[in-house]
Amino acid sequence: MEEVTLDENLTQEVEHEYTGFWIRFLASIIDVFVLLPFSALYLLVLIGINSLTLTLAGILLSACYKPFMEYKYGATLGKMAVGIKVISTDGGGITLNQTLLRYIPWAIGNAISMITFTILYTAPGLDTAEGFLEISQIMADQGNNSLSSISSLVMLIAGLSIVFDAKKQGVHDRFASTLCVYVNKD
Repeated sequence: MEEVTLDENLTQEVEHEYTGFWIRFLASIIDVFVLLPFSALYLLVLIGINSLTLTLAGILLSACYKPFMEYKYGATLGKMAVGIKVISTDGGGITLNQTLLRYIPWAIGNAISMITFTILYTAPGLDTAEGFLEISQIMADQGNNSLSSISSLVMLIAGLSIVFDAKKQGVHDRFASTLCVYVNKD
């Protein structure tokens, strides 16, 4: 519960219902589908279109989606679809600084993706690889598994930290002083 000042002499308590892991996970799944066109840009390598520029453009466009939507609208399309939003711990909208701080786990994942794909595109044999299996083998030979593991661990910590917090704040929420709440239907 928080206090909202209506004027100098009157305050009103506003109660928010915090969102848990599963509803936020569902919102993320919806966002995955929203981002499929951008993701397709960096999966073109799987069908033989080898363009580092397109790959990096896809990653950058995907990376801009979450912070832009949460700053501008308080929610991604996935969050909007399930009726939740991100607010500041003081109850107001989130600032650009909060948005960027909150995005750090995903930024780490995107940076790792950019490094991984840059390494892949400079790998010998990519230009002659035929099919998913050969490309997967080239990726495995480059030793990118530890980078992917770091990215996965960061995301796992961010997600699971929601489960163990009374206000359902992930580490990214606590770091940015934000809350994820259900949209008031009033």
